[in-house]
Amino acid sequence: MVGTQRTVRRFGVQVTRRMCVLGEIFTTEEAHALGIVDQVVAKGETLRAAREMAARIMARGPQATQATKLLVNAAEGEDREKTLEALAGMAAAGSAELKHGVEAFRSKKKPEF
Repeated sequence: MVGTQRTVRRFGVQVTRRMCVLGEIFTTEEAHALGIVDQVVAKGETLRAAREMAARIMARGPQATQATKLLVNAAEGEDREKTLEALAGMAAAGSAELKHGVEAFRSKKKPEF
C-alpha cells in the first residue's frame, strides 16, 4: 500500500486515519490548510487555472522538469533507486558519447572515445 505510506509521510498519521479509516471528506479550507491541495481557485475557474499551470510547466525545459520531479519524489522517500537510474539514463541519453556511439554503430565502425 504505497499510497498510504506516502500519505502518512506527507500528512501525518492523524490526517491519514481521518481520510482512510473514517473516509472523511475535507472542506476546501481544511484541505488547503492541511497541504492536501496547494492552490484554491474560484468556482468555475478550475480548468483555466489548470491550463495556466500546465502552460507554465510546458514553458520549462522538459528534461530539467522531469529530473526535478524525480528528485522531489526521492526526497519524499519514494523510489530512490529508480530515480538514480532515471537520472543516469537522462544524462546518458543527451550525451555526446551516446550520439557518437550510435553513429559508429550505424556506420559499423568501432567508436573511439
